Amino acid sequence: MAVGCSRFAVLHSLFRRNRLQEFHYLKRCVSSSQAGKSSLQWQLKSAVCVERFPVITQLKTKMEDRFGELLDKMEFENSLLSNHEIRHRNDILREARRKEDDFEETEAEAVTQTALDLEDMWEMETKQFTPADRLTDADKCGDKKSTDRKLSEKLVLLVKQKVGDKLLWVFPQGSWLEGESLRETAERVLGVRCGEELSAQFVGNAPCGVHQYVFRSNPETETGVKLFFFKAAYKTGSVNVDHDSAEDFLWVTKRELRDYLHPSYYSSVKSFILEI
Repeated sequence: MAVGCSRFAVLHSLFRRNRLQEFHYLKRCVSSSQAGKSSLQWQLKSAVCVERFPVITQLKTKMEDRFGELLDKMEFENSLLSNHEIRHRNDILREARRKEDDFEETEAEAVTQTALDLEDMWEMETKQFTPADRLTDADKCGDKKSTDRKLSEKLVLLVKQKVGDKLLWVFPQGSWLEGESLRETAERVLGVRCGEELSAQFVGNAPCGVHQYVFRSNPETETGVKLFFFKAAYKTGSVNVDHDSAEDFLWVTKRELRDYLHPSYYSSVKSFILEI
């Protein structure tokens, strides 16, 4: 027992020593980093990833079609009779009873609509139904300003606005003001960049991602930006950009993001945009 306690004490001492060494090492790293960037000024900004979720389902692959048929077959074999199947069975029994000499049909049985009558009616309704085209007018003319495009995929809102002295495609973003939470900044920025007609539901109070970049605000001073992303789900309304705050806007899929975003910016946002 004493040997076990002694071993525990030795291990505990080594663990504390390693933790203290790790702490001092990290402290030296942070100190040296801060010393090397003493002239760097950091700004806090918030950005909004507004997502329009898919409106229709995606087309199934051949594998998904075969697997769905297998599941339907298993469910049919293991299921109980539906109300329609029970009605069809009762129709057959009633027809068999009508051939008997002592059969007396009730008034309710005489006016009952048979299962075959229902199937004929359903077939007629199916022939008259015309499904909507999966390709909309926005798809056909390549209108990337419309939320009616790519109905089976998720769309993300981009705006073209000034970042430093350059016009770049980004999520709607703006600077944090003292007294605001970062989410409140994101809500204000969305209204300023995209207009009050756009209605979106913010998801949570915590950022879903962060991006850092540095630009030279003047020949001698560099400015760093810590950009915090918030998610919002598109509800209704249209985007009306004010040219004083944004130049243009687009609704794009995740695959199209790479064509518009700076590579480092894209690397920071691609992980939290899920294609579902």
